[in-house]
Amino acid sequence: MRRVLVGAALLALLAACGGSSGLSKADYVKQADAVCRDGAKQIAALEVPSDVTGLPAAAARVVAVQRATLDRLRAIHPPKADKAQIAKWIALVDQTLDQAEMSASSQRRGDLQRAVTANANGAALDGRADEIARGYGLRTCVQAATAPTTTTTSTTKPRA
Repeated sequence: MRRVLVGAALLALLAACGGSSGLSKADYVKQADAVCRDGAKQIAALEVPSDVTGLPAAAARVVAVQRATLDRLRAIHPPKADKAQIAKWIALVDQTLDQAEMSASSQRRGDLQRAVTANANGAALDGRADEIARGYGLRTCVQAATAPTTTTTSTTKPRA
């Protein structure tokens, strides 16, 4: 009888933890979006530099929050059937952050061309990561869920 109770307790524990197959897709999306939402709140709370000389340090603080958020995302176990897709998304986000770090360090060194290149590479990687995330059903973890509105500015005064 004791063996049956221990076995039942183990099965219940495995079921509660998602077993070896990970979470359901809906649960994974819910948990991942919550982690991303928390990371976005932390970034929004960071101090904005008053001039351009503070941008590299601010970028480093943003990347540090994003790295911690990525670590929390890695700790969530996706459904077994989706592990490859999630691993690809996580890898692209990681590579995007590598480019952000390269941009910040290049700016600190005054190498603006390298910073611009890193930003362009990061934007391309981020776009690919967002495509995977959006396709999977993640919403908060997508940087640009909708395209930004186009605004134009003019330095000339309108004619009367």
